[in-house]
Amino acid sequence: MEEIKKCPFCGYNKSRITVKKIAGSYIRSNYKFIQCRYNVMCNKCHAKGGSVVSARMAYGEVSIYNPVKWSKETTDMYKQKAIEAWNRRVSE
Repeated sequence: MEEIKKCPFCGYNKSRITVKKIAGSYIRSNYKFIQCRYNVMCNKCHAKGGSVVSARMAYGEVSIYNPVKWSKETTDMYKQKAIEAWNRRVSE
């Protein structure tokens, strides 16, 4: 996996990947969805990079506590895309 660059705002070199899970459903149906939003966030100034969103449809009982599982390869791919979004600079 690509290394995370320093924060472009404060220059701090400790950032982390954050994952926010959102569950929802469609009106008048039993179809549910789970959405994971990946960002890189600076631990000092809390600046966030661009969001990378993955979503999965399911039928029946699905929630953020009982989610449809993503494979490790899929999760790693979305984390890598979040790192690429963070590392992208205007000057490059």
